[in-house]
Amino acid sequence: MSQQADTYTRWAVVASGEGGGRITSQFFTRSDNPGIDDRILVMNTNRADIRNTISRMESNFAEGEDPERHALEFGSQQGAGNFFVTGMEAAREDLDRIVGKFSDMAGHAEAFLHAATLGGGTGNGSVPYVIDQFKSGLDTDQHEPWMDSTIHTAFGVWPYYYEAPQRQFNAVCGLSRLLRSPDGSQNADMVLLAANSHLSDDETSGTDFDEVNEQIISAIDLMIGAGRETRGVIDVQDYVTVP
Repeated sequence: MSQQADTYTRWAVVASGEGGGRITSQFFTRSDNPGIDDRILVMNTNRADIRNTISRMESNFAEGEDPERHALEFGSQQGAGNFFVTGMEAAREDLDRIVGKFSDMAGHAEAFLHAATLGGGTGNGSVPYVIDQFKSGLDTDQHEPWMDSTIHTAFGVWPYYYEAPQRQFNAVCGLSRLLRSPDGSQNADMVLLAANSHLSDDETSGTDFDEVNEQIISAIDLMIGAGRETRGVIDVQDYVTVP
């Protein structure tokens, strides 16, 4: 456990894809969490989806703050559909820009929380790849020494059970890639899952994503909240070193 009493664990929250962006935008509507502060970034291959996410966040920005600092459009494709390979290739194509944005938005963060829905293509494809690149040693012009010791936690949202088989298949592939890198080594330091069907009161109609996402955010807040005063608490370093 950390012995520092007057510091916060510096988290950065990064979302890729529309679903992850919807979840992450809700951090801006909650009370300030000093463990996160304003270190929040939403990424997407589709500019319209980014614009929608930023619109949900704008009322909570500080006066004069540039919303574009918290957003990144990456890749040359306008969206990935449900094809996670396209999301991965978009991240590969723009890895240098992604790392540079991480550095600008979350300099010296001690832990990253990567959020994505696992049934789709953009977040499901890009998040495992980006984590793998950080964990295996970045070879980009934007690499900075502080990045080598950052903990990478992945938060994946499982699709509703009634969603199309393709989305269920995507989720299995996404979870597998979050857990293991292509060489068989561990990928993310920790993987957390939320199952939409378990969190929703109604599995068949009238899906309320905001209600489900609120429960997800509450759970994340409990974990990140441990870093508010780091003496005598279980912090993220303990989570990833003590099973």
